Amino acid sequence: MSFILPGMLGVARKAQYSSNYSLDFDGVDDYVTLGTSMKSILDGATNFSFETWIKADSGTSSGGMIFQQENTDAGDYAHTRVSFVESSADPFYKLENIFRTTSGVSNLRTAVLSLGTWHHFVGTFDGSASGGTHKIYLNGTLDNTATGIGTAFATSSTNANARFGTTYITTRPFDGHIAEFRMWDSTLDADAITSLYNNPGIPIDPRENLANYDSWTGNLVGFWPMETDSGDTVVDLGSGGNDGTKGATGFPAWSTDSI
Repeated sequence: MSFILPGMLGVARKAQYSSNYSLDFDGVDDYVTLGTSMKSILDGATNFSFETWIKADSGTSSGGMIFQQENTDAGDYAHTRVSFVESSADPFYKLENIFRTTSGVSNLRTAVLSLGTWHHFVGTFDGSASGGTHKIYLNGTLDNTATGIGTAFATSSTNANARFGTTYITTRPFDGHIAEFRMWDSTLDADAITSLYNNPGIPIDPRENLANYDSWTGNLVGFWPMETDSGDTVVDLGSGGNDGTKGATGFPAWSTDSI
């Protein structure tokens, strides 16, 4: 079966999967662990991109963690994290991406968001542009940029844990839904990100080229579509094969609330 997607007249594609489910994190103790194998993908990366769809039910000033790789060694901490934060100064909610480099930490936040609404979020890093460039995109549009941030940090730690829904020490739990998380060892451009955003419901399969998403399939190192309605494993369809498993304190509920 093939579909003609809106805005892509004449471009047919196989309906390999659709987005019918999400994971519903309770904001208390639910999380998914990816173990320490993500270290080989993220550490010292020259280029890097991630993409996710999220819907937050609440936020805190410390930030509900959507994804994080962080190390337990003192002074050898976060490589990258994505969180949903509530400003302590204003009753505003924002998505935040922190990326650690050799020069310090780049922290970018989006414009103000609302609770109970699906948002598409992309973060990219290009180590060869302008002394290191970090960008975040919200709902298909460039939202914030930092330049001159240095090169990606490479930790000496062997316990660089990656998780969905919490930190490496099981704090800052996320309260809300995650429907898809994808990761590339390359820097997606704006046209590709727009294509990925424009097709919720029947999203572009990142394992195949389509429209302006046309040259990144070979760089897809992580792809968690979260398309199961039972069990406690989140399958990784990317080249890394890093399946997510139940955290020690609880696994999020499968939900039909999706993009």
